[in-house]
Amino acid sequence: MNLLNDIIIYIRRIIKSPSNAQITDNLLIDYINRFLLMDVDARIQLFDYKTKYSFQTSPGVDQYNMPLYSVQVEPGN
Repeated sequence: MNLLNDIIIYIRRIIKSPSNAQITDNLLIDYINRFLLMDVDARIQLFDYKTKYSFQTSPGVDQYNMPLYSVQVEPGN
């Protein structure tokens, strides 16, 4: 399961272009990169996309306070 391939397939379904004949995968990847770099809010871009976070949740609670700009470290590291 490759996330980028899933995104490309999803975009192809939206634009109704199932093959590379009308728009290539490389062009779609370029559009995805431009969207992430230019259109996604700057606060979201500050997050490291490869960092894995774990959370302790409580039943019945739908919103949690989360510090956006402080360094978060996994326990044991």
